[in-house]
Amino acid sequence: MRFVALAAAVIAASATAGAALTETAQPGIVQARANAPDVYLLPLGQFPSGLLGELVRHIRAKLGLGVTVAAGFDLPPTALDSARKQYVADELLTRLLSIDTRSRSQTVVIGLTSADMYTRLKSWRYTFALRDAARHAVVSTARMDDRFYGLNPNEYLLRTRLEKMVIKQIGVLYGHLPLSSNRRSVLFDTILSVGDLDYMTEEFEPAPETAGKLLWLRRAGRACNAANRSARALVAAHPPQTPSDVLDLLAGVLPLEQRLTTQLAGLRRPRRDSDATARFLQAVQAATRLDEAALARLRAKWDLGYYRQWERQNVDLNFVASSLALVVGSKACGAAFYPAR
Repeated sequence: MRFVALAAAVIAASATAGAALTETAQPGIVQARANAPDVYLLPLGQFPSGLLGELVRHIRAKLGLGVTVAAGFDLPPTALDSARKQYVADELLTRLLSIDTRSRSQTVVIGLTSADMYTRLKSWRYTFALRDAARHAVVSTARMDDRFYGLNPNEYLLRTRLEKMVIKQIGVLYGHLPLSSNRRSVLFDTILSVGDLDYMTEEFEPAPETAGKLLWLRRAGRACNAANRSARALVAAHPPQTPSDVLDLLAGVLPLEQRLTTQLAGLRRPRRDSDATARFLQAVQAATRLDEAALARLRAKWDLGYYRQWERQNVDLNFVASSLALVVGSKACGAAFYPAR
């Protein structure tokens, strides 16, 4: 679990002195399709073509709208804030106003960039998206990509995060839907982190959880909370000072991981979010296997280089497990695998 890597980092440092959408097509969106308005997606700069293609297919299937990929443009140098090394979203949004939409007043125009950006309208460090009051929006995938945080790329998480953010813009600009205080709604009004984005569903009005899903969430939450408390207690009682302390801590935390992994694997997987639940369990199992291998190898011979490699992998797998737990809807498991969330 993430507690081990957090605590052991001390050793590494010292050693170096719209209308409601349901899970089917959305009535409020589809009915307006008679006027055949398009959603225009514009790649800004070097935007991945594969990711763009998947987004187009998903919007067409999910919302029943016509989607056109229009010719984009290079990111203008004048929109770059060299001091912050970010693009100014407000200026990118202004550039979208000139896009020819064949005089269709309802057409939504969304620019897509993989560059990091911020808005002058807020004091935020960054923004995932910015839209105007009419029909234009710009969306950045920079901080949706785990590579931004020094982690390995995760195509599933990047794709689902982008889909949610684009669907939100369509809901507001095309469907004229109000923002929501429901954190599970794709219309959630205050997205301050990638964790908020993971916790959102892609539904405008999420349906109540099924009995099976609620049961899974309760049981998984209890198991994650129990493992979380026990691991925290171990770290607090035995703060590591030496490599031997790190191994003792890992040896104490590992049985908690193994038990949690077994408990989660034993739960009946709910039909809703079945794919994300399976991915979450796979990440948990991978993290446990990684720690088992690390303990065995480091016990045989302490190797600082290997330890650092393990720590990076540990952080990556636990961040993925935490993100997937939030996708499924479990904040308890999200916090257990990455306490900062």
